Amino acid sequence: MTPEFVQWFGGVPVENRIDLVEGGLKYATRPFSAFVTLFYNKFPNIAFQTIVAGPNGQAQTINQTAAAESKGVEVELSLRPVDFFELAASGNYQKINYTSFAGQDASGPFDFSGNQIVRQPQVQVSIRPTLHLLGDRVNIFGEAAYTGKRYVDVANTIVLPSYTEVRLGANWKVTDALQAQVVATNLFNEVGLTEGNPRAGSIIGVQETAFQGRPIFGRRVRASLTYSF
Repeated sequence: MTPEFVQWFGGVPVENRIDLVEGGLKYATRPFSAFVTLFYNKFPNIAFQTIVAGPNGQAQTINQTAAAESKGVEVELSLRPVDFFELAASGNYQKINYTSFAGQDASGPFDFSGNQIVRQPQVQVSIRPTLHLLGDRVNIFGEAAYTGKRYVDVANTIVLPSYTEVRLGANWKVTDALQAQVVATNLFNEVGLTEGNPRAGSIIGVQETAFQGRPIFGRRVRASLTYSF
C-alpha cells in the first residue's frame, strides 16, 4: 500500500505482497490478429472500510481486511478483411472471489469466503466495428460494451444488474491540419449502475426503499474541431 493511502487504514500498511501471474499467446497476420492471455492474481490482505449503525444509532466506521484471488482469461481480436472495414473485439472472463473472509459482527458470526468481490463483474465484452472511407480520411465507428452483473456488498445480497452501452461516432480529416469529430455515448440511454451506496452497508447490504447508486451518464453527444499547427 502506498504511503498516500495509509492514512485511510489506521496509519499502518496492510498489504505487503500481491502475486500476479499471466501468460498468453499472440497471433497476427495481415487481416487478422488474436491475443489470448490467462491470468491469476492473489491478494492476501485487501483493506476496506464499512459504515454501520452503532448501538446508540451513531454511524461507525469499521476497518476490515480479506484475502481474495482472481483467475481468468482475456481475449483481444481484430479482423480487417478489406481496406474499408475493420472489426475489433475484446473481453475477459474471471472468477474473482474472496478466499478468506470470516469473522463476527453485531449480528453474529459470518463467512463470506467464495463470494464475488464487490463491484467487479465476471464478464466484460466490447465489440467495435469501424468503416474507413475516402482513404482513411473519414472513419465511422461504433462500440457495444457489455458489463456483467456485480454486487454492492460482500455478502452478495444486492445485485448491480448487467448493462450494455452503445457508442457511435465519426471523425473527418478535413485537411492535414484540421480534424472534426462527433461522438454519441450511451446512444440508447441504457441505465447502468457502477456501484451502490457504501453507507448502506458494504459488507451486508441494506435493502433501501429508494436505491442509491452511481450511474453511468445518459445519452451525450460531443462534437469537436482540432487544428494542428
